[in-house]
Amino acid sequence: MVRLSTSSLRFRLLFLVLLAVVPALGLTLYTYTELRKLIADDVREDALRLTRIAADDQEDTIKDTRQLLFALAQLPQVRSTDPLACSEFLARLLNQYPQYALLGVISRDGDILCSAIPISGSINLADRDYVQRVLQTRSFAMGDYQSDPISGKATLDVGQPVLDEIGQVQAVIFASLDLTWLNELGAEAQLPEGSTLTVIDRHGIILVRYPDPDKWVGQSMVEAPIVETILAHQGEGTAEAYGVDGIQRLFAFTPLFGAPESGDVYVSIGIPTTVAFASTHRVLTRNLAGLGLVTTLALAAAWFGGDAFILRRVNMLVGATRRLTAGDLSARTGLPYAQGELGQLAHAFDEMAESLERRVAERDRAEAELRESQRALSTLMSNLPGMAYRSHDDRDRTIEFVSEGCFGLTGYQPSELAGNQRASYGELIHPDDRESVWNEIQAALQEHRPFQITYRIRTAAGEEKWAWEQGRGVFSPTGDLVALEGYIIDATERVLAHRTLEQRVADRTRELSALYKVMATTSGSLDLDTILENSLDPVLAVMESDTGAIHLLDETKETLRLATWRGVPPHLVAEIESVPVDDGLAGWVIKRGEPLVVPNIENGLRPLLAVPATGPQAFIGAPIRAKGQVLGVLSVV
Repeated sequence: MVRLSTSSLRFRLLFLVLLAVVPALGLTLYTYTELRKLIADDVREDALRLTRIAADDQEDTIKDTRQLLFALAQLPQVRSTDPLACSEFLARLLNQYPQYALLGVISRDGDILCSAIPISGSINLADRDYVQRVLQTRSFAMGDYQSDPISGKATLDVGQPVLDEIGQVQAVIFASLDLTWLNELGAEAQLPEGSTLTVIDRHGIILVRYPDPDKWVGQSMVEAPIVETILAHQGEGTAEAYGVDGIQRLFAFTPLFGAPESGDVYVSIGIPTTVAFASTHRVLTRNLAGLGLVTTLALAAAWFGGDAFILRRVNMLVGATRRLTAGDLSARTGLPYAQGELGQLAHAFDEMAESLERRVAERDRAEAELRESQRALSTLMSNLPGMAYRSHDDRDRTIEFVSEGCFGLTGYQPSELAGNQRASYGELIHPDDRESVWNEIQAALQEHRPFQITYRIRTAAGEEKWAWEQGRGVFSPTGDLVALEGYIIDATERVLAHRTLEQRVADRTRELSALYKVMATTSGSLDLDTILENSLDPVLAVMESDTGAIHLLDETKETLRLATWRGVPPHLVAEIESVPVDDGLAGWVIKRGEPLVVPNIENGLRPLLAVPATGPQAFIGAPIRAKGQVLGVLSVV
């Protein structure tokens, strides 16, 4: 059994067929609706015409009755005071006028004086509206539609005054119009089966009913839908509603002729909708059956024809696509490249598969070359003494990629620095250098130039190192910064060596400067005291000392006498003014004839001390020579 998916091509073909049938179905239903509307209008018009005929007949009957009552009011049989003679006369007259249910005469007090139908007991009709209006107006008057208590029929009572010689109302002659004639109208009209003719008063009470009058006459059906519609409309009209028996019908209704004071009575004719629309239902059934047959044939054609002309080729395309998806690059459709969309699609697919096979082969070659290049690059980067990186331009210097050399530089593994997993590189930069490093990088990025920076970092072990970094920004074609890329190495030895070299250069500069000043002093004067006086200050400046002295041997060469000094307290000058050659540090220099360096005088032998110590002091002594002879000692504390 073939299971249809809503996304399958077969389902879509069938859906298109059904979609093509929808306009025909819509046209069929529209035709049925219009035909039903026309028939409903015709049925309502026929029913309304019958109700109008009934109303017109009732109006004519009332006019004839008025003339009859006026004539009877002049006859002596009616005006006489003999009730028996009057009743016999009216009884004979009633036999000639079957449209009346009752003829009679009423006194001014409402008592029946004579009646065409014998009555038992006394009946007073003084409370009837038409009686009161006749007495008041002394003219013809109509009463309510009602069920007559004497004849037991649905009637309309009318009255005419019987006047005496002076024009006063002597009595009222009345007639009760029998409404059952409407039943005969319903039968004679040859209404369709199931049709009804109903007369109701303003209270919703059924006065006349065809058919089944015994079942319905006298019942109050004010809650029936058609009764509610008629009473709410208060005039002539038509409606489709449920009747008092619960059957849906097309109704036409109109008020019967009556006195304005008595309220309307309505006659309605209802024809069952099943009968009225039987022909339209047959037409709809026939059209739908034909449309269903055409639809079935079209669906069968779409099912089998679509399989033969479309689905089989599409399935071959799908099969080739699946083989290609599974990795079979040699998959081809095998369809002929005939004219038409499917042939063109098959041709395009085969060309695509062939092109894909070529490109995959090229890609495999390129991937092999790329892997070899990446291997060589990885080997090169792993052997570099520093670390290569790619990072974001933020203060954390968030690392995207870093080479294995980062461990030797920072003490962190690449996985610990990447993405700031354990620490960010920005945190490793010495706090005193972070701001200057950030400003230098930002300035370089603004100018789109490389940058080179030397700064301090703190490793995972807390060790402080100097790092040298070279990098640049990577920008997109639109000029947006993508990342920072660069290289960082350990520059601690180079920085320290550079600082040592700078210190040595500074020291040599000071020495040369002092030598220059001494030579300038020597060449400017031949006086030994002046030369010694002016030479001591440059020497102290080079030695970065505030205390020093020069002693010269006397003629006996046994005693060193103070020639000049700086920084020696006045109370100690007398102690070092004359020093025996055999005592003190200065004497040691004279005897040895070579410089002496004592890092801490306090740790030396006291007999060597020539200058009393006030704290930790270092001593440097150098012999003063001239023409190969030692002339004295230069001492710096």
